[in-house]
Amino acid sequence: MTSPLLQVEGLTRHFTIGRGRRARVLRAVHDVSFEVGAGEIVALVGESGSGKSTTARLVARLDRPTGGTIRLDGADGLTGEPRRASPAYRRAVQMVFQDPFGSLNPVHTVGHHLRRPLILHGHDPGDVADLLTTVGLDPSLARRHPHELSGGQRQRVAIARALAVRPRLIVADEPVSMLDVSVRAGVLNLMERLRATRGTAYLYITHDLASARYLGGRILVMYAGHAVEGADAATLVERPAHPYTRLLLSAVPDPRRERRGAAPPAAPAGAAAAPAPAGCPFTARCPLAAARCAAERPARTDLGGGHWARCHATEEGRTG
Repeated sequence: MTSPLLQVEGLTRHFTIGRGRRARVLRAVHDVSFEVGAGEIVALVGESGSGKSTTARLVARLDRPTGGTIRLDGADGLTGEPRRASPAYRRAVQMVFQDPFGSLNPVHTVGHHLRRPLILHGHDPGDVADLLTTVGLDPSLARRHPHELSGGQRQRVAIARALAVRPRLIVADEPVSMLDVSVRAGVLNLMERLRATRGTAYLYITHDLASARYLGGRILVMYAGHAVEGADAATLVERPAHPYTRLLLSAVPDPRRERRGAAPPAAPAGAAAAPAPAGCPFTARCPLAAARCAAERPARTDLGGGHWARCHATEEGRTG
């Protein structure tokens, strides 16, 4: 059996806010585990504050975890300080940020942004034109500055910059959320084409289950820093097991559905920063919550075919 490209086990990141008696702990990511195979797309899905972007930054080595392990090809990816990751790790794992304008220096041209990683990692700086062509842009855009491009073009430049070092995994943090609907599909199709032709794997961060379903691959659902369900895209959309996943799907427009399910209750203010509950973190909002849910954190229930969920109701066969 082929070993996965990326292995994440028990990943945890806690932040301390304030000092002394007023200090509180923000549990951004807690005991999250998943794998990404070579040439595979894995989507992390959840609402704002679920820990998706923090997980992305940990994998990209822009932050250091409180606990857990990150392995690339079986080797520990957490050696040293976050900003001193080995050049080999930097080449293998690149990140595309949510805001394509904010991630590009407005002072420099597109060509400068692409030549710099080529030079730093020992590649031919003359590959700029090829990179722009690869992402569907005219090479003449190398002379322009970021503000002279559209949002979709800027995001393609950001993807081209990530591709400059020939990575094996791209961590894409909400790469289409700031783009017009008319250009989102183009960027998603570009990502899929690069996966198919180059074997590039993706850790795709999104709050949008529809785009995760569009890309395919596997989906990992996160809530309040916890991974609550995982499955391949088709299985998760057709047979969601966790109540939170079903509520997320109820918000996705579907012409086949006559009416949406009930919206989830609002999360309590400061819920993410509150002391970790002894039980399931979704208890306060769950329509299937029972006494056990508040007292005992659910174990991972294997539903077959790589589908799993952390839910007492699923384990006991309570589907509502």
